[in-house]
Amino acid sequence: MIIDKCDIIINSAASVNFNDPLQEALQINYFGCQRVLELAKECKHLEIFTQVSTCYVNCNRLGYIEEKIYNPDADVGSIVQNIMNMTVQDIKASESKLIGDYPNTYTFTKMMAEKQLVQSKGDLNVVIWRPAIIASSISDPFPGWTDQLSAAGGVTILGGMGFIPYLYGTGLNTVDLIPVDIVTNGLLVATCHGARPDTEKLHIYNCGTSVQNPITLYDYKETM
Repeated sequence: MIIDKCDIIINSAASVNFNDPLQEALQINYFGCQRVLELAKECKHLEIFTQVSTCYVNCNRLGYIEEKIYNPDADVGSIVQNIMNMTVQDIKASESKLIGDYPNTYTFTKMMAEKQLVQSKGDLNVVIWRPAIIASSISDPFPGWTDQLSAAGGVTILGGMGFIPYLYGTGLNTVDLIPVDIVTNGLLVATCHGARPDTEKLHIYNCGTSVQNPITLYDYKETM
């Protein structure tokens, strides 16, 4: 039924646990994307494939991060296959070397998924949507709504209840928080735009606030 009728695929499935074992993170974040892409290529009427990624696929870079794939020709398939062929003990002993200058397995595997998606997409229309740190809603369904403790939710709720008495920082540190309803509304608009027949085959969007409307830790505390 999906192959015969589906015309839009939005893949938002991922493990947002930053420190999953590397092979487990690859199975979900990298191979999960590839499996959905294989299904998308079979769909007879597909207009658009949207991959929900993260702004932090490029967190190993300094300065202004562009809406593009850096080093797009990297042989990620071979890198991933080598990792999957390793023993658990070998990976534990060399994980920091394997993920390089990435801080955790989450950002590394999401980056690998992006590169492989672009290399393997063929003629499909593809949107890559990169939200920053997702926070509770600004308006819909009502201000402050959230349904989970991941991303900024845990810090907000635990801080509000008094379980986290302080965070390291001056209060002037900028944190790239983005309300969940802005993320989802933007995701839908980007998907519709990417499906237009008169536009390019690949669109990449960073969904954050740090450049145009930055928020400091102090402002975040006062708002919450």
